[in-house]
Amino acid sequence: MGKNGQRLEAQAPSLLSGPAAAGASEPGFLAEAERFIAAHRGRCVFRALRWYTGCDEGQLDMLIGKIYCLSIPANTYAIPENPWKTYLGLFVLPFHYLATKNWRWTATAAADYDLEVYDRAHFERSFAAFYRRLRGSKRLTPHDPGDFGAETVTDPVAFSACLGDLLKLLVLAPLLPVPLALFALKTGVDITQNYRQALTIFTVFHGHFSRYPCRHYVTYADEINHPARYLGFRRACAGEFVAAQNGERIFHPMFAYGLVDRYFTSGSVYAENLKRLKAVARVYQSVGAPYINEYYEALRPLLDARQPPLYDLLFIDQGVYPHNGLNERSGRSLETIFRHLNEFKKRHPSARVVYQLRYWGFNAAKKEALLKILARDFTENIPLLENTGHGESYRNIIRSELVMTFESSMGFEAMAMGRKAVYVNFSGDPAESLCPDPRFQIDDPSGDYAGFEKKIEELLRLKLDGVPAVARERHFAFDGKVQERMADYLNMGVEA
Repeated sequence: MGKNGQRLEAQAPSLLSGPAAAGASEPGFLAEAERFIAAHRGRCVFRALRWYTGCDEGQLDMLIGKIYCLSIPANTYAIPENPWKTYLGLFVLPFHYLATKNWRWTATAAADYDLEVYDRAHFERSFAAFYRRLRGSKRLTPHDPGDFGAETVTDPVAFSACLGDLLKLLVLAPLLPVPLALFALKTGVDITQNYRQALTIFTVFHGHFSRYPCRHYVTYADEINHPARYLGFRRACAGEFVAAQNGERIFHPMFAYGLVDRYFTSGSVYAENLKRLKAVARVYQSVGAPYINEYYEALRPLLDARQPPLYDLLFIDQGVYPHNGLNERSGRSLETIFRHLNEFKKRHPSARVVYQLRYWGFNAAKKEALLKILARDFTENIPLLENTGHGESYRNIIRSELVMTFESSMGFEAMAMGRKAVYVNFSGDPAESLCPDPRFQIDDPSGDYAGFEKKIEELLRLKLDGVPAVARERHFAFDGKVQERMADYLNMGVEA
């Protein structure tokens, strides 16, 4: 990393996260998904989906693959749903949308750009420079309504629907529950919840883009990049659907079969991972990670100062089960880490071990649940570092000798800033072993303390001779220019 900021170019062959290391065979869920698509694309439930979305056969295969991968046990991020909601929800869906969505709208004039953001603070912090650099007419689509000053703003993306789609749903929805139930009995894969999700996503996005047409749509919401969302865009708009990476994207079923036109990733390895996950983008472009680069000007002096660390070991907060979006086994594996941190502090009382809280904002109940667990598991003196959402995590990472996390992207961000980090996976889920460099990964379903302690002691002694390759591959640049790069690529129509 240069003193004035520079690209962190990978100087070693790219490695895939977790079990998908270079040269390894594809994980089972992808092969199973391909067989599932081939065996079932002709079934009535999927022909109905093609009729409703207007997709072609290749796009239908992407839809089926996404629905399958979201429906299997290997999707450890699945959100459980009451069976009554799963099946009765299909009957209720068109009536619910007729009552709650705006379908009496008049289409607005087309804009060159539409940018989806969470709220005004998210916009000003992460995308304002990008947005204001774009050439042409533009507007914002917020996740939640709010005051965006003088900017042109649409209704949130889930507020609108097309009357024609709702009338089609009135015909289609009552016909689906029985065939989907029979399909689950025959195949052993209950796709009903995620089939309904695909209908929902297409309906609201087709409604939004029909009401607010644009040439290009840019979103931070790249978690699953659902093909149904892309189809809603493509039915109404002729330009590009653009996704900007927002967090770690691992070799996991949730991220398979994504569909966008242009994908801005923080580093080259993510394009490789996503391609192997059957995700499709016409263009992948490495630009750097927006969130660490937001704080470049504030962090650069701290990095250049090279002050001795204040902390020996800093753990990055990822919440607790059931509030961290993980299944119970993975979610509770963090509690094993907490107990090991406490034991490490007990055996090494002089070690400066701290816990970096995330910014919980308005999620007081989730923070309270976390603090309750920490009060139970931390019997030793392990300070909790507060977070107001103004870069405290990054500043404290710079002040630390070693950063620890389960699966946060901040581990690689710490390494990109020249700090050591270790990923700890006690979950038993191989997809959660994010770091392919064994120096910086603990992968032990047994949760053995001795191995944990040995790795921490080794890393505290380790002297880095530069930014590790795994960080360079995941961070194209740390120079504070990510937003400008994204805008320039779009303004100039750069393809690669």
